Amino acid sequence: MAPLVVIGTGGHARELVTLARACGREVAGMAGDDVPTGEYLVRLGVPWLGPVASILGESNPLVVGFGLPAERARWVTSLDGGHQRFTTLVHPSAVLADDVTLGSGAVIHALCHVSTGVNVAQHVHVGAGSVLAHDVALGSFTTLAPRVVLSGGVVTGEGVFIGAGAVVVPGCAIGEGAVVSAGAVVVGDVPAGVTAKGAPARW
Repeated sequence: MAPLVVIGTGGHARELVTLARACGREVAGMAGDDVPTGEYLVRLGVPWLGPVASILGESNPLVVGFGLPAERARWVTSLDGGHQRFTTLVHPSAVLADDVTLGSGAVIHALCHVSTGVNVAQHVHVGAGSVLAHDVALGSFTTLAPRVVLSGGVVTGEGVFIGAGAVVVPGCAIGEGAVVSAGAVVVGDVPAGVTAKGAPARW
C-alpha cells in the first residue's frame, strides 16, 4: 500500500499523522499551502511536501487534516478534480459494531465506541473518546470534537461541528452547517446554520 499523504500542516493534521501510524500506515509527509512553522513536523519525523498543487496526480492515498467542516469540504472538492484517493482511518482502540458503514475519508480516533446501525458519511471526523449510539447518522464533513456523546437515532446534516464534551439526546436532528458548542446538552432539533450552546442548548 502506498504511503499516505496528509493534507494540511496544522494541529488537526498532525493528529492524523499519529493516528495513521497507529493504524499501521506509513506517512509520506504533509502537504499544505501554509508553510509549517516551528519544529512540529521535525518532532513528528515527517517532511513538508510543499503546496497541495505539488502532489496532485500522485498515486498516494490522501486524508484531509482540517478540523473545520467547511475547510475540509473545500479541500476535498478541489482535490477530487485530480481523481485522488481518500483513505479512511480507524484507530485500533476504537470499537465499531459489525454493521457500521464508513464513507471515504472518514476518520475515527482512539477510544471511540460506534454502535450498531451507525452510518458515518464521507470525510466525517470523530474525535477521541466519542460515543455514537445505535442508528446515529452523520452527514458528510461533520466534525465531532473529543468526547462527544450522540444518543440513539441522532442525525446530523452536512458540515455540522459538535464541540468537545457535548451531549445530544436520543432522536435529535442537527441541521446542515450548525455548530454545537463544547459542553452543550442538546434536547431538541437544532436548525441549520445556528450555534447551539448551554444546557439545555439554546440558539
